[in-house]
Amino acid sequence: MRTMVLSPGPLPKLERSASYFYLGLIALLSLYVLLGLTPSHYALWLRNIGVENWKPLLGQARDIRSDEWAILTPLFQSAVRGGFKTTNQFSAYQESLKTFWALPILDWSLIFKPQLWPFWMMSPAFAYAAYFGFLWLAFIAGYEIFLRQLGAKAWIAALGSVTLCFSHLVQVWWSSNAPTFALAPWPAVVLMLRLNPIIKATLLFWVTCVWIFALAYPPYLVSAAWAIGILVVAFRRDIITRANVIICAVVAFGVSVTFYLYFGEILQVMSNTIYPGRRVASGGGRADLDDIRARAAFYYNGRIQAVVGRL
Repeated sequence: MRTMVLSPGPLPKLERSASYFYLGLIALLSLYVLLGLTPSHYALWLRNIGVENWKPLLGQARDIRSDEWAILTPLFQSAVRGGFKTTNQFSAYQESLKTFWALPILDWSLIFKPQLWPFWMMSPAFAYAAYFGFLWLAFIAGYEIFLRQLGAKAWIAALGSVTLCFSHLVQVWWSSNAPTFALAPWPAVVLMLRLNPIIKATLLFWVTCVWIFALAYPPYLVSAAWAIGILVVAFRRDIITRANVIICAVVAFGVSVTFYLYFGEILQVMSNTIYPGRRVASGGGRADLDDIRARAAFYYNGRIQAVVGRL
């Protein structure tokens, strides 16, 4: 089989059909923001506190999305209603809002959080819609460009990015973990551009920080980087040059230092916790099986108690 090798260069020429694709996508997401839509399952929380007749516009709010409706969305509310301060103004503990989820708080990390900038430009309801709209656009556009850089035709790249966006794994975790999925291809996209080395290193540093600061959750970050790295090596080995290797090394060092400057204190505290600091995955060993059984028992016992409580 003949291997197609593409020379490093700027983005592949955007065909007319792809231009229509992007115009339609931007129009659709603009409508999404103007209507104030989100994938939130917050209707469950409202129901739990006694707000009647509140339900999603489409679909059904589900308990299993509790990472979002019980944690992420309330944290966004705390940050916004607390005046974008770095500590929770509505908690007796005044705990830090510098968490692995990027929240709209006013500190120097905001330069790496473009998905949150709308909170300083519009009302919270529309800003939250813009937050998810930005991630929809970043996902579909990012993978569309990435696939074209790998050599796919425009229509295949567009279809592939949309299919991937609405795939099972992505949609199961979208409401709470969208940033990791949406921003993952952008460092590779920048790396494959033909740019001045200094400009490329600066842009690569920024998009990598944007990706990591958006959701600093290693399981998704590592797996996404691994998958995208394999694709780059398989289809674009021509970009593995000495200059790009040096750029990647410098950027990796810069991102690591930046990440530690922001999260260093939190990392030291979390390293001594049972979860996630002491959590160990031994690859299917006895400890993992016991952990799965314990989690399943906790979940189903909670469900049983909730049902009994309603009787």
